[in-house]
Amino acid sequence: MARSMNEEEWRHVGDDVQLQDLWVFLNQQLGGNRYLLILNDFEFMGLMNDEEQKDKWDQLKHILLRVGGPGSTVIITGGHRFSYKSKVFKLERISEKAWVELLLRHALMIQPDQDTKEAENYGRKLYGKVHTQPSPLDAKCVRLVNLKRCERLPPLGLLPNLENVEISGMDLIEVVDDSFYGKHGEFYELRKITFSEMPKLEKWLSPTETQEDELFPNLNKLTVIQCPKFKQLDVHLWRLRELKLWMNNEMMFTSEFVGWHKLENADYLEVIGCQELRCLPQSMHQKLVNLRRMNILSCHNLISLPDWLPDSITKCIEDCPN
Repeated sequence: MARSMNEEEWRHVGDDVQLQDLWVFLNQQLGGNRYLLILNDFEFMGLMNDEEQKDKWDQLKHILLRVGGPGSTVIITGGHRFSYKSKVFKLERISEKAWVELLLRHALMIQPDQDTKEAENYGRKLYGKVHTQPSPLDAKCVRLVNLKRCERLPPLGLLPNLENVEISGMDLIEVVDDSFYGKHGEFYELRKITFSEMPKLEKWLSPTETQEDELFPNLNKLTVIQCPKFKQLDVHLWRLRELKLWMNNEMMFTSEFVGWHKLENADYLEVIGCQELRCLPQSMHQKLVNLRRMNILSCHNLISLPDWLPDSITKCIEDCPN
């Protein structure tokens, strides 16, 4: 894909390619060039019903966000029968008849000489769906992407059914604090959270109005991607099982990082592309007492594994030439 973007000979990558390898390959081939990628007629329904494939798709999205130069764009089109133009209309209070007329004229682009019966039936069905939409409080997934001027996180803790949060490209955020939790927010249903491309993020603090032992009772996956200044984790993620770190970070793997003891139940650690990493710190061994699996990829300055790392831990080390 990347070679095609650079007008080089195309090579089939293969269905079994690892996403981490794809990230490294794309970075090498694109070399910071801006790209436009169109995934045409992409079928989401089967993908969204398969948890493993959905997780890979989430990873691929982050990979695509991180390669290429500023202004790179990914456009995804689904296999929908009708095509919509990018106009926005406020439709809450219009009648069903007016809704259908507006849909025919501006969205479906029906010509006067065309049979409109099928389109009108579709419009009436869509009208019913739009006007019976659930409350935003029922949201299970929230993605905040490229809100580069936003200085505070919204109170996502007030969404009681939230299961997945992705925050990416919020350049001004330095601290995850009370603004993120909201008043007495607990994130009771949250299973997965991702912080990505946040160059100023340094700290994730505990809330001041919620007991720490009531927070994140079901959170089991944390992914941190390209947050190079992150150095302090105060909130206790006591149910976390998977920790994924894709980034360069001078603090994370030194004694200056505060927070390994908040992750003591994690049994899987993945580290990708950390060129500052030379050896895993002793503090990690003392705190991640339940670690069972480890994957380290493309950490080119990694010299050795520490003596404290037991043979019982399943290890996968790739593209670490030193």
